This record gives sequence, C-alpha cells and structure tokens, in this order.
Amino acid sequence: MLTKKLLTGVLCLITSFNLSAQTFTEVTNPVGGTSSFLGIYNGTLVWGDYDNDGDLDLAIAGFNIVSGNNTSTTQIVTKLYRNDNGSFTDTGVELTGVQKGDLAWGDYDNDGDLDLVVTGEDANRATFARIYRNDGGSFVDSGIGIAAVSSSSVAWVDYNNDGFLDLAVSGTTDGLPAGASTIIYRNDGQGNLVNSGIDNIPGFYNGSISFGDYDNDGDSDLAFIGTTNGFSTGVTTQIYRNKGNGTFENSNITGFKSVAWGSINWGDFDNDSDLDLLITGWDSTQAVTKIYRNDLVADSIVFTDLNADVAQSNEGKALWGDYNNDGNLDILLTGRNDSLRQVYSFVYQGDGAGGFNILAADTSARTITEAQISSAAWGDFDNDGDLDMVIAGLDSTSFDGQTKLYRNGTTGFAANTKPTAPTNLTVAITPAQSNTVVINWDAGNDDTTPSGALTYNLRVGLKPGEQQTQSPHSDGTTGVRRIVGQGNVFGGTTWTLRNLAWGKTYYISLQAIDNTFAGSEWSEEVSITIDPGINRNAFLPNTFTPNGDGTNDFFRIVTHENVSEINFRIFNRLGTMVYQTSDVNEATNFGWDGQFSGKDQPAGVYLWYVTGKFSDGTNIRFNGNNNGSVILVR
Repeated sequence: MLTKKLLTGVLCLITSFNLSAQTFTEVTNPVGGTSSFLGIYNGTLVWGDYDNDGDLDLAIAGFNIVSGNNTSTTQIVTKLYRNDNGSFTDTGVELTGVQKGDLAWGDYDNDGDLDLVVTGEDANRATFARIYRNDGGSFVDSGIGIAAVSSSSVAWVDYNNDGFLDLAVSGTTDGLPAGASTIIYRNDGQGNLVNSGIDNIPGFYNGSISFGDYDNDGDSDLAFIGTTNGFSTGVTTQIYRNKGNGTFENSNITGFKSVAWGSINWGDFDNDSDLDLLITGWDSTQAVTKIYRNDLVADSIVFTDLNADVAQSNEGKALWGDYNNDGNLDILLTGRNDSLRQVYSFVYQGDGAGGFNILAADTSARTITEAQISSAAWGDFDNDGDLDMVIAGLDSTSFDGQTKLYRNGTTGFAANTKPTAPTNLTVAITPAQSNTVVINWDAGNDDTTPSGALTYNLRVGLKPGEQQTQSPHSDGTTGVRRIVGQGNVFGGTTWTLRNLAWGKTYYISLQAIDNTFAGSEWSEEVSITIDPGINRNAFLPNTFTPNGDGTNDFFRIVTHENVSEINFRIFNRLGTMVYQTSDVNEATNFGWDGQFSGKDQPAGVYLWYVTGKFSDGTNIRFNGNNNGSVILVR
C-alpha cells in the first residue's frame, strides 16, 4: 500500500471493546514469552499453518521503525513466526524484506504444504516478487518468474477449475503509473505458472483483489479496487465475471464507490447464499467504508449500498469474520480518516440482517491499538474455538511500527463447534465422454452458521485421501484448516472440474466451512475414471452463436482423446487471423468466443486451420481434413 501522508496530532478513537463481557486482550511478548512481533507498517500479514502441526503460523512484511533517544532504526522486513501451541518463534527463514506489498499462502504444487508468494518494494526501492516453495517446512525459491511489482495485491485462485492454483498479481512494475499491471498466471499442473494471456483487466495498484462466485455459476469472479494512474483521479472499483472458458469480462455492474488505498472482500453477511461486498479506501475526496448487498432484481444482479453506520476508513483493512460464534459475519476495521484526522481499530458485530453495531468503548483501558497505514487479520491462533486478531501499523503516538496480537476471550458465548460434513456426494462426467466432471452434494449443517451461508473445500487426488489434483489447505485426516478464509469452491452445492487427465481415476471429497472459517470432517469419498475411449475422431461444429446464453457460445475442438499438441487458427474473410492458440486445454475446453482484440466480430463465414496430434502420435483430422469453415451467427 502506497502511503499518502501521516496523521499527526490525531484524535485516537475507540481502541478497546467490550460487549456482553467479551473482550480482546493483548498477548504481551508472544514470541517465546520474552519479546514482541517485529513492529511494521505499510505492509501486510497473513496466517497460515506452514508446518502442518495444527496451529496457525504468522508471516509479516513491511517497514519497521523503532525510535528512542532522538534516534531511530529502520529496516524493511519479511518475517515468519512459527506457532507452537500458542507460543511463537522467529524461524529465521531468509525471505526478502518488502514494504508496499502483499503476501499470500497457497499450495500451488498440491504437495500438501503451504507455499508463499511475496511482492512489494525491497530495501533498494526496487519492485520485487517471488514464490517461495515449501519443502517440508523449509522455503526455497521456486524459480517461477512473475512480474516484480510494488503497491501490490496478490491472490491464489483456481480460476479455470482444473484443480491447480493460479495466481493473480496487481501492482506497478516501476513505481509509476506506466507500470500499472494486472496479470493472471495460469498453473500448468507441472509446477509452473505461465501468463494466461488474459489482457482485458485494467492494470492498477495501491489496491486489493478478492475472488468469489458472486453469480453462483460455479467459477471464481474477480473484484478489485485500486488506482490506474497512482492518483485519486484514477480510483476504481470493479467486478469482472468469470465466463467459464478461462476468460473474464467486465460485469458492467455499477453503483460502487470507486476507491484505492484500502481493501475489498467477499462475504455473505445476510446468510442468503450469495456473496456481498465489503470495501474500504479513499475516493477522490474522502475515506470510504461501504457494504454492498448482493440482490437479484428482475433476473439481474445488483449490489445495494446498505449505507451502514460504520466508520469511514482508508489505508487499512476491513475483514469479515464471526468473532462471537453466533453464525453471523462481523467486521474488523482498521485504518484512518484523513478528513476527520482520526485513526481506527473497530470491531462491528453483525446481526445477519444488515445491522452492524460497534462494540462498546472502554477508552481508559485502550487495549486495542489504533494503527495508521495498517494491516490486520482474523485467526484462531490458540485453537480455543474463536477468532483472535492481529493488527499491524504505525502507532499514532510514538510513530513506531507495531504488530500486536489479541486473544478473543470466550466469556459471554460458547466456543465454536465445527460444522457437519456435506452428504450424498455425487460425481458425473458432463457432457458425456468429456474430461469435465460435475460434482453435487447435500449441504452440511452448523449449530450457528446457517446452512446456506456455509462454504466448501474440495479435495481431489489420484489416490484415496490424497490431493495431487486439488489442495484443500486442510488436514487430510481431521479437516483442520491451514489457512483462514472461505472454502476453495465458495458456497452452493455444485462445482465443476475441467480438463482432467484422460485415463486417470480421481478421488473426490468435501468439507464444510462455517463463518469462523472452521472446517468439518471430510465427506465420504467418491471416485470417477475419465475414460478416454478408443475413438480417434475429432469434431468441429459448422456454426456457433456467441451471444452469452450458455449454448453453443464457443467454437472449440471436441474430442474424446488425449491431445498432446495443437495449433488452432481462425481467419476472417480478409485474411486477418482473429484467433490462435497452441494451448490444448484452451482449444478443447474453451476455444474462440467470437471476439478479436476485445471486440465482437461480425456474423459471417470464418476459415479455420488445425494441426496437431493425439497422445499416440496420430494426426488430428476432421473428416480427413485439417481446414474448413464455420459460420458465426449473431
């Protein structure tokens, strides 16, 4: 996050909260009982159980400053603290220090442990990005090349539903507006990330990325805030809809407050089985915090501003999480309001109907820190069944960096119990003789989180109980989560897996996730074999209608066989090549959507040429030909 200016002489607002005998208490000296976490600001932090021992470890990155005796010491750091039954140890793992960046845990190689992506500005003020691979608790440079960015945001997501984690990266590659960039890297399933070629999402920085299935069509949509030019004149808030063919399109949903220097997060606050939005940041004139309810109006999705009575904040975080185990999403909000010269650290209790009530103040105790240019995270670090929190940022009095851990007391409400597993899991190859599998299940249950608000984690392996195809970021036996957040297939009771390998048998199971982000035990496991058959035929339609109605929208190669190589080209009547791919997955599962350079192409006749081979070396032919024509109808 790029800093704008520090607030001096601020009015420090409510910094300690107490509701129904519920308090958050600072954990002093959490590192071995003798020292604090390294204090940071202009950075980020994230929980993740990297060593698979059942408790959440903490990664932090940012600018560390400690003042005293008219002097100060500064450094840019990335630190990893190991949690051992609630006591933390500085691991000493050598990770490049960054500020103005982002961190994200994700098992990109599906080997059962969490890997870490680090982006930001290093100590030499150079842009930086690296994926550190976790090898049994040790971290090594994966060697995967991704764009070095600062003022950045990153998110792991399986955007193409093949089970392997892809990576979205936004930021500036040179610290300037000209370097504003948004890139989605596709995981090839072989341990590599390659540029997906998706180029219609605007480049932005000083922003935030969040994925969620807002339209409940079984894939990951993208919401983001940021600035395209580095200034408040370029701020934007947008949703890009996943088209289900490996591409995204602007949803053209309007009414959002455009902001940067903040955060954006999906969450179903009203428990109605669709994802709502929580944003915070700075628009062109003031700090903003907005909650938008996802509504279906006349068969169209609209997002309605709740005009909620919450503090307006920028350069901080606004996060969903059920801190009091009543099944409703609450909000942790940090940041500041430049217009009012105020600094915030607030917790709001949600009532499940759109009401958010601030916890009662105890300004004399001031047990919750206020923090500028801040970051925060929910996480049950002590495994006592409720969400604790960690807050990092600039102390408004000393102007030192601080990173403080707060334990959630359990007085006034019961510890959370995990949900029950989903049942009646079924899988089917759909359409027939393809390598696409549709998964359906009956919802799990929870004592507080409504069934419709549960999300789900999918695990897919090549052997029973394993996860070579899709990692759930949970323990394979107990279901205990290794990250904090929604499940990897969001809500609903159906999901689609695409581009599975021919001839292999897949073992599939699910767990339910409640609003405290606790996981159920695993469902009964089912298996399915992707039968390649014996046909050596391939088919191309002679007509397609890319009108977005979900039927015959794409011109793609249909084959039951494992294709090893392909070159698929399409030309208009003027000889201009309007589509080309050498990606087998794209050619056989997605194909041409009728656009060229982001514009719909006119109805008419187009020529196609295909060269390629099946896995046994047989040349691909279409009725003996490798060229032909198709009619585009609009």
